[in-house]
This record gives sequence, C-alpha cells and structure tokens, in this order.
Amino acid sequence: MIQKIFPSYGKVLIVDDKYEEVLPIQNILAENGVPYIFYDYNTMRDKKITKIDAVRIVFLDIRLEDGIQGAKNIASVLVSVLENIVQEKNGPYIIVLWTNEIALKDEVEEYMMSYLKTIKETTLPTYICAFDKKEFVSKPQELLNNLSVKLVEQNMINFLIEWENESISVASNMVRLLLYGLRIEMTNSALQDIFIKMAQLEDSYVNDKKEATRNILQILVEFLRDRYLEIISNEQLINRLAENWGSDFEEKKKESKEISIEQKGCINSLFNINLYDDVDRKLPGKVYVRNNSSINFNETDFMCSTLSNKWYKDDEIGICGQKVKLNRKIIEVDITPNCDYAQNKNHMLRTIFGYIIEIGQVTVEGSNKWLDYKYSEKIKHKIQYDYIYVTPELQFKNKLCVLVLNTKYITIENKNFADELEYLFRFNQDILTEIRKKSGDILTRIGINSL
Repeated sequence: MIQKIFPSYGKVLIVDDKYEEVLPIQNILAENGVPYIFYDYNTMRDKKITKIDAVRIVFLDIRLEDGIQGAKNIASVLVSVLENIVQEKNGPYIIVLWTNEIALKDEVEEYMMSYLKTIKETTLPTYICAFDKKEFVSKPQELLNNLSVKLVEQNMINFLIEWENESISVASNMVRLLLYGLRIEMTNSALQDIFIKMAQLEDSYVNDKKEATRNILQILVEFLRDRYLEIISNEQLINRLAENWGSDFEEKKKESKEISIEQKGCINSLFNINLYDDVDRKLPGKVYVRNNSSINFNETDFMCSTLSNKWYKDDEIGICGQKVKLNRKIIEVDITPNCDYAQNKNHMLRTIFGYIIEIGQVTVEGSNKWLDYKYSEKIKHKIQYDYIYVTPELQFKNKLCVLVLNTKYITIENKNFADELEYLFRFNQDILTEIRKKSGDILTRIGINSL
C-alpha cells in the first residue's frame, strides 16, 4: 500500500539533527523501494541547498536546535529549513513532524502556517501530521501502519502522487522498451550508432548534431505520447485511482458550486495555451498582435468576414441587463505543421488571422468583476460562420478573453515575419490541431484567399 501513496522518484525529504533517530523512517522507505534524501541539519543549516523539483513529503524533526525554546521560535527554525529545501511554487506536499515532543505539534503547526503565509511565493503544505519518535523506535512496523492510515486520508494528494509515479515511469519503461526492442548491446558506441541510424530514418539528409538531435527528439516524443495513452486504458490503474474520491461522485457533484468564469478561464488557459515558453522556441502555435497599419487586407472586409455584419454595436454586449465592453485586436497565428519545425523546414510559415477579444468588467456592489456568463458560446452564436474557430474563455495577463480565428484568411509568411510584432502566447497542441482541422476543411472546399 505504501508504494502507492509515496512518491517513487526521490521526492521524499528527511531533516533531522540526529541521524540515528531517523533510521526507522529510512529503513521503512528503503524496504518499500521509496527513494529519499536525508539532510543532516548540523551540516546543512549554513549551506545553500540545491532544491529538487516537486517535493511531496517532508519528514521534519521538530527540535533541530536544542537551545531553542518555545513553539514560536521552534516554528521559525522549521520554516527557515523549508525555505531552504522546498522550491517556490512547489505544489502540494505533506509535512510529517517527527518528534520526541508530540505535545508541541498543534502550537508549532499554527506558528509555521502563520509564518509561511507571510512569505511571498512560498508553497504552504497541504497537510501536517506528527508522530512520536519514542513510540516507534522499538516498533518500526507500527510506524508503517500509522503512516499509511494518516496518508490514506489525503485522498486527492494520493491521486496526484500515483499519477506522477505512473507518468514518470512511462519514460523509464520507454527507454527499456526502445533499447531492448532494438536488440543492441548496452554500450555507448552501440547506442550512438543506433541513434545515428534513427536520425537518418527521420531525415536521410541530416547534416549535423543539432539536426540529428531534433530528429531523435521528434521520434521519442511520438513514442512517448503513444505510451502515455496506455495509462488511459489501464483498468486496474483507473479502478485504483477512482478509490481516491473517497465518496460517491454523484453526491460530491451535487454539492459543488458552479465554477466561476475566472476559474473557467484559468483552467482553459492551463490546458490550451503556453504562457511560460520562450518566444524563440521553434514550435508552431504562436499568437501575435497586428495593428491595422501592418496588415495588407481591408480591415472592414475582414471584420465582416470574421465577426459578421451583425456584430455588437460599439463593441458592447448586453448581459443580464449590463453593458459589457469588448476590446478587439487583430492577431496572426502560426499554424505551420509541427514536422516542418522538427525537420528544420520552417523557412516559410503558414498563418491565419483573427481577433483577440478582451471581455470588460462591470461594477457590482462597488467592485469591478466579470459576470459569470458563457461569453464564448454567445460570440460563436452571433457569428455563425462555419469557417470561424472560437476558443473557450481564456485568462491572460489578468484579462478574460476569447480568440476568434478566420480560417479563410490564411497566408504564407517568411520565418522572420514576427520580429517586430507583439508576442502573446503559444497554443498547445490539442487546440492547434482543432484549428488546423477547421482550416484544412476550408482549404479543401474553397482554396486560399488572396491576401
């Protein structure tokens, strides 16, 4: 059981000033195949630690310095340790306080949470529990049972941890499958030889290391994507993860409130657009702002063809008795096939034009807010052109927006066309595929407009 609720890839940390007192924890983790990192507080407290990514569980001795008295001061030391070993924006994690002074747990926890909330960008622990060292020194197996009981209660954390375990294992299994499937020796020269041949299979004219690397990564990404799909069809895994809901899903669904438009925009943005990637990344899907003077077609004709001549007067939409302002900007989107980038053939790019439409806020009870409304559906209904693609509501730079793309306005651009344009973000693969499909349907029927 413990293998399912513990991270399998080194995301467990242990901090204590007395090595011998954490042996029960280390032995349990080692016996169950759970990698961990142990920090000796006496040697690490004055050092800058290279933080690992996405810590999930931290075993933390309450009293790391014998001379420190009082729960407030003890908590201050523990928070300092967490700042030193847990990354900002780490994500959910659990703290297990490992102590000889179990009575201090509640007071120390309260001060810790109070301190952590005042530190910008520090991730708060999702859950804190405590175990008395004295109880488990002679009964280590009892510790295993008690840990399982405590951690099983954190059902959604367990869901995420097991998902992480399965996801990371995909890459490891893929490497084994790839190399053993090729039936080659596990030597460096044999691996290099087979990778050179694979790079040439993708492109027989590969000339240098960068092109070869790009080809190999393209092959591995396709291979990896296929292996991930196996997770979806693993009924045993689905049944196991389903148990983490902890109650009847239908009842939970009835209890949950309607999702707010801000949450909807954040979720849509998370899954559909890339906000953190570098603009120089050699991938399609990039969205750029165009001003009217930089386009070579009639903006009035474009607006009628994109938004229809029935578009909202003065760019205002009436919702629930309120007038909501809409701010339009012309955009250009790179929809070049991925393989052109992968094979370094992106000298000319395929792009389409559209609008980014920012949704205005209204004043409600003295504060500005977005009305909870299905803006995307209303805009789509207003346009009613089958060649127009309308995105769901997205949240970008604290603005709520909808993108409207005209797949009839497609053109070919030089690869440096956007050097002077404002870059917004990049579409992720799924939504880009939908846009290409809509564009492909139009090309098949009417060809390319002359822009």
